Amino acid sequence: MGDVVDVGPATGTVEAVTLRVTKVRDSDGTLWYVPNGTMVRVGNKTQGWSTAVVEIDVDYFADLDHVQRLLEQAAQQVMADPEVGPAVQGTPTITGIERLTSEAITLRMRLRTTPARQWEVARAVRVAARQVLEEADVPLAGQREALASYHAARTATPAPGTADRAADDAPTDSTDSTDDEPTPDATAADDTAADQTAARQPAADGPAPVEDPRDTPVDDALRPPRQDPPAR
Repeated sequence: MGDVVDVGPATGTVEAVTLRVTKVRDSDGTLWYVPNGTMVRVGNKTQGWSTAVVEIDVDYFADLDHVQRLLEQAAQQVMADPEVGPAVQGTPTITGIERLTSEAITLRMRLRTTPARQWEVARAVRVAARQVLEEADVPLAGQREALASYHAARTATPAPGTADRAADDAPTDSTDSTDDEPTPDATAADDTAADQTAARQPAADGPAPVEDPRDTPVDDALRPPRQDPPAR
């Protein structure tokens, strides 16, 4: 009762054993009724001790010695975890290259664990391996360009709060906002300059502009000739 077994037709946790039928609950929640007379072999996955097996596919051109050291580091982090660490027995074993293809190299790590905790340990090892490989800039199989883009995006993105600190450090104008409003003298000067400019520019269809008595001979020479409106 409670053991995880493989009886051939079904694999799961034993919930009940009767004289004729053994009830096995698989990982999908299905309850299998296996007649005892049909069992020709039974594999118990949670008796005595278990083994957590983790396979990781790294880039073909990765340094294998460096990757093995990183995987050992990930295993040490899991062993130091107060929740998962007590389930690990002994030291991890990396068996080397398990598969070699044109795109990836597969490394396998094995850790001996207490019964029924091998799956929990394997999940924790995968999380730690992903972290250490990313920090060491070692891409997984087929992820070389994706990892480079990820690091470039993280480098280009400013740290949280940087924009706020830059805004706080920027010099501020100590004068009041009302100082930006034009003074009456400045407004009058602008109006006078606009009137002078309009007086020098001839209208398209109107009469000749009135000459300003303050104009000098230089102003007369620079004034464009008047253009008569086209005949209608």
